[in-house]
This record gives sequence, structure tokens and C-alpha cells, in this order.
Amino acid sequence: MGKMISFLGAVTLLGYRQQFTVLRAWHWFDRVKAIAEAKRLLKESGCLIVMDSGFHPKKPHPLYLKTLEIAQKYRNGAVKPAGSKAEATSRLLGFPRNWFDEWEAAGFEWTAGWQWEYVVPFSHEYWCGRIRTFHGTAGFRMRSGMYLTGKCDRCWKKHFQMNRLKCLTYVQF
Repeated sequence: MGKMISFLGAVTLLGYRQQFTVLRAWHWFDRVKAIAEAKRLLKESGCLIVMDSGFHPKKPHPLYLKTLEIAQKYRNGAVKPAGSKAEATSRLLGFPRNWFDEWEAAGFEWTAGWQWEYVVPFSHEYWCGRIRTFHGTAGFRMRSGMYLTGKCDRCWKKHFQMNRLKCLTYVQF
């Protein structure tokens, strides 16, 4: 993957925690190291919560589809899922199924999982910020990402009234 996430701060000052929450980031981590670190810092009965959210795959909004189309043109081909999500051959609650095996092998017990839909209203500015974390643009250098976002923004302003746009999204736990 070639991506590094660095931590600033003294890990020794964290102490032991009852719970850790990871939101929209697990696919970027070195999962073996992340699991080991969670095990090291969690209390014995501690809980690791991994959450993700994304645009609804079965009910995509035209704006999402147009953004995907622009990203595909800019990338000269298909837009792949981000990080280790690209390795997935099957999914459970939107997560790659092998993640559950990894968590279980490390001693984590799966106690609950669910998924629900919700609607998010977007402005042009908010959509531009959101799209910078979109799997189609993730990994671009800053200049390329800003160019793509600008290109998308011009298209959206031409074709979509953002104050009326609501995108159906989903979240998984």
C-alpha cells in the first residue's frame, strides 16, 4: 500500500482503555500491527469498535455516480476500493470478511454488528471536503486531488443544486 499513518504523542501516557474506536480508517492500517497495539492498550475486557461509512451501493445518487465517472476518467480506468478493501473477495456488513477472521484470531470476540441507512444533506463546500476522502481520490497527491476536486466542483455546480441534495449513505459497526 505504501501509506503510513504516524502517531504524535507519548503512547506510554495512554494507559489502558476500556474501548478504542476506529472510524473510516481500518483499511489504511497495517492491520496486524493495529490489532497488536489495540490488544496492548485495551483492558482485558476492552472493546475494539471498527466503524465505516460510505455511499449506498444499491441506491447511488446521481451526484455520486457523476463523481465516480470523473474520478475514473482522471485515473484512466476503474476506481478500486481504498486500501486493504481492494483485497476483499467477500464482505460481511460491508467489511472485508477476512477482517473478522483476523480479529477472531487475535482473541477479539464479535459481539454485535449492524448497518443502517441515513441521509446526509450536502453543500458544494461539504461535498468537496467529503470527496477528498472518497476512495476514487484517496492517494492522490495534494495538487492532483485539488485539481480533481475543482473539476468535480465545476461539474456539480452546473448539474446539481446542492442545497437540495441528500445522499443516502450507510454505516456499519
